[in-house]
Amino acid sequence: MCTSGLEDEVERLRQEKDRLLDRLQLPEAERCSLSMEHQSLDELRRRLRQSEEQNDELKAENGELRQELRDSELAMHELHDQFQAEEGVELRELQRELDNAARDCRLLHFKVLSTMSYARQFVCSVSKARAWVMDCYYYYY
Repeated sequence: MCTSGLEDEVERLRQEKDRLLDRLQLPEAERCSLSMEHQSLDELRRRLRQSEEQNDELKAENGELRQELRDSELAMHELHDQFQAEEGVELRELQRELDNAARDCRLLHFKVLSTMSYARQFVCSVSKARAWVMDCYYYYY
């Protein structure tokens, strides 16, 4: 196990040596160019790490916001259900009051009709009594 780790390290070092030798064989301008490319590459790696960190932070914030949204939706549904229950109770009370008012109106309507019938009979009786009184008056006088 240690041997394979050492063999891997030796191979990596050989590759690094070959790369450096190849670089030494390049003209000075190209070596500077490679140095600039390494700096540029390092800068890009740094920016990539920053972007990944920012991405992780935004993902975490997004998760928190999603959870807040779920909690808010749940609270909204609970309030809606509570409102529906309260409205249902109030609706049943109003329906009961409406039914009672309709019953009272029917009773009053019946009483009005009865009173009107009684009034007609009374007016008819009064008319007959007046006629009888008038007949009696003319009969005796």
